[in-house]
Amino acid sequence: MFTEDDVGFHKIDVLEREIKRRNKNIQVNTIKKSINNQDDLVCLPEADLIALSADYPNELVSWVNSYAVKNKLPFINIGYIGDISVFGPFYIPNESGCFACNSNIAPDIESDHMDLHKYAEIINKKFQAPSFVAVNAMSSAMATNDIIRYLGGCVKPLSVNKRIGIHSNELKIEYQECPVNKECRVCSHY
Repeated sequence: MFTEDDVGFHKIDVLEREIKRRNKNIQVNTIKKSINNQDDLVCLPEADLIALSADYPNELVSWVNSYAVKNKLPFINIGYIGDISVFGPFYIPNESGCFACNSNIAPDIESDHMDLHKYAEIINKKFQAPSFVAVNAMSSAMATNDIIRYLGGCVKPLSVNKRIGIHSNELKIEYQECPVNKECRVCSHY
């Protein structure tokens, strides 16, 4: 979707342009908004599900997970950890575990890590985790497959109650089970 000519433009503007270029009859609604706290999520329009592929601010995944649970919206997190494509867990209200149900995938950020992050920002204010298109493409393709499975209603998404990692350095698939946690600090309240 992006080319070198798009450097300096907002991703959302480029995506809107490219989607319309592929289908001139489609309606694209965009919202240009930085999410700086959980209250900023109220700007989200009515939707069939939430697909999140972002990691800043650090609390964003937790905020979106809580928002999805509270509003009974299906939710899938998509991303990467180094060279591992990661997607899931696919949260389906009243049916599967949410992102916070498993403390192994949604740990609270310890203060030591926050200090390290602050030092990194002092050294390089423009620091961000490296990104590699093949790793990102794999996680987004697999998540899109799960989204189509869910919206189509004919096949259960692969990442329901699990987070899936595809290691690109040795082509290994890793599963982290994420079943419903009856004592979950987020979804057990709804």
